[in-house]
Amino acid sequence: MQAKKPKSLDGILISATDAAKLIGKSRAWLAKLVAGGFVKRSNGGLYKPADVAKGCIRFMADAQRRASKSATLAAVQSARAREIELRIARADHEIIDLDEAIGVLDEIVGGLKADFDGLAASVTRDAALRTVIEGKVDEILKRAAEGLQQKARTLRTSGHATAPDAEDEAGSMGDQEPALSA
Repeated sequence: MQAKKPKSLDGILISATDAAKLIGKSRAWLAKLVAGGFVKRSNGGLYKPADVAKGCIRFMADAQRRASKSATLAAVQSARAREIELRIARADHEIIDLDEAIGVLDEIVGGLKADFDGLAASVTRDAALRTVIEGKVDEILKRAAEGLQQKARTLRTSGHATAPDAEDEAGSMGDQEPALSA
């Protein structure tokens, strides 16, 4: 018994129903492929199986390309919207540049240091006591400077401020009554 020679698909034509079955879709979906120019219809509304398969693959590749393009476009639009939001927030003085904020803190701390430099002399004429007061003030200012430098490094690397230390939480400043000891 001799094996049958396989037939070529070139001469085979199938109906729209069979073409839709071939690609696992409905006839309406096949009609969209035809309308979109992905699948060619042969004589009498019949289809070559190879044309149906190739057209379906082209459509899928085109759809994937469009989806990728849309995702890229959406990402670009989102980034532009974020940039605009940041510009508006900066213009409304809701945010400031990190270097500007650090510069303001430097000015404030510099002014405090200048004021504290004369504290000991304004409190006492006793040289030994002045030295003690100046030493304590220098320790306080040094700790404050180190803390500010650490927080600035953290902001620059992570973009987020660190949680305040318990000893940093001295409370709000302003129009509060000073605590008086008895």
